[in-house]
Amino acid sequence: MAELRDWQARLARRAFGEAILFYYLLEEGFPRARPGGDRGALHAWRDELHERGAARLALYVRAEGQGIPVELIRTIDREASHGATNADWLPPGDSPQHPVARCAVDGIAERMWSIVEMSTAAQADHSWFAPGLPADVRHQLRENVTTLRETIVALAYSGQLGAADLAELIPATEDGWELAVRSAVYNFSRTRLRERWRTLSWLDDADEAAVRASAGVRAEDLPTDVLVPSVEELHHLVGRAVATLDLKSLARGAVIPDLTFDPTDAIWPDAGFDMGL
Repeated sequence: MAELRDWQARLARRAFGEAILFYYLLEEGFPRARPGGDRGALHAWRDELHERGAARLALYVRAEGQGIPVELIRTIDREASHGATNADWLPPGDSPQHPVARCAVDGIAERMWSIVEMSTAAQADHSWFAPGLPADVRHQLRENVTTLRETIVALAYSGQLGAADLAELIPATEDGWELAVRSAVYNFSRTRLRERWRTLSWLDDADEAAVRASAGVRAEDLPTDVLVPSVEELHHLVGRAVATLDLKSLARGAVIPDLTFDPTDAIWPDAGFDMGL
């Protein structure tokens, strides 16, 4: 098995756990039909299945974009789909770091991925990717990037993380940014991107504010502020990666091949959808 950083191992285990929940709900949680029964249970099951499927796919996509080998992600899905629940075969993700530092690392990794997705959505060619994405939604996505960066600075400070720690969490090369952006885009059909990018505009500001408050001072006054690329730099780095996207590859380079497809011969060409949802 490929060597994973501790935070990547924890992400892999989280993805496995989400996959277990999805497949259990699919196979065991299905409400059995009864003569004259209320279809409300069926609708509730389908709604929850959609949410679980979306969470599962989002974690797979994030895992790929943050350097976890695709073959491991496929193995995670295969094991979960076959009913496996024991995660002992995955790296434990144990770390010698203090628990506060571990939480900071995981929080930064998650927010960096959100920044990639949000900045991509704000800068992508919406005439092709997501026609009709309102200007105020794009503006909100950019505002969210600013908020998340401030939280990352605060987390780095509270976790006493240095430049070497952050170098593992923030892409350091153009290839790293391109991998992240490709993963964030290629694993979805156009329709799903339109849904996902709108969803990303909603950010729990209260939760982010609470995390930042723990640092005690404003992000720009923290010594860790200089260790994190500025908002302008982040948008620039993501924008350069967005410019390399091959539109023909959309939804055809998926992490799990049968999760997404965009049927070219469909009655409705934009009817691509995610099989995992």
